[in-house]
Amino acid sequence: MPTFSEAAHTVHEANKPRWRNGSHTSAWIQTLERHAFPKIGNKKIDTVSRTDVLTVLTPIWSTRPETGRRVRQRMRTIFRWAMANELIETNPAGEAIDGALPSMPKVKAHLRALPYQEVGSALETVDASQTSPASKRCLKFLILTAARSGEARGATGTRSISSVEQAYARSDLFDRRRVLMQQWADYLTASRAESSGCY
Repeated sequence: MPTFSEAAHTVHEANKPRWRNGSHTSAWIQTLERHAFPKIGNKKIDTVSRTDVLTVLTPIWSTRPETGRRVRQRMRTIFRWAMANELIETNPAGEAIDGALPSMPKVKAHLRALPYQEVGSALETVDASQTSPASKRCLKFLILTAARSGEARGATGTRSISSVEQAYARSDLFDRRRVLMQQWADYLTASRAESSGCY
């Protein structure tokens, strides 16, 4: 009979090929190593009870709700694997523990996106601001490419082209994005000419 941690590693290895995101693959097992393994990792999978699962989840459920959700989802997956392999009959991380967990805090609403009709006005506002030229370039990059802020902050030389391509690949609005990407490429070309390639 495998321990909970052995079962977790087995499930993790089985799912690795279908996960494309390397950071998700690592995070999947790391959250369990951090939150579940210290408390139930050495227990045989068939001896893990709902109380054990609550012992793992309760400390993080309200204070770190997203982590709590993920840990529970991953534990459910492991117990489903154990059920499929006839190691256990019920899932201790399943619905039966819902009443014992406090209500999750409401997830904050995401900020609204800038309507594309207002992009020109936003660019004018950026140009008129008193901020540094580098900050203006960074913000223009974000506006024109819908890249993530980390991509924009880290964009230098050829990396900015890579970030543009990454941002472009994420979009389902290819025609509109193609125009914005061309505007960004034109802007980069002009900026390089002005600043001799310094960002």
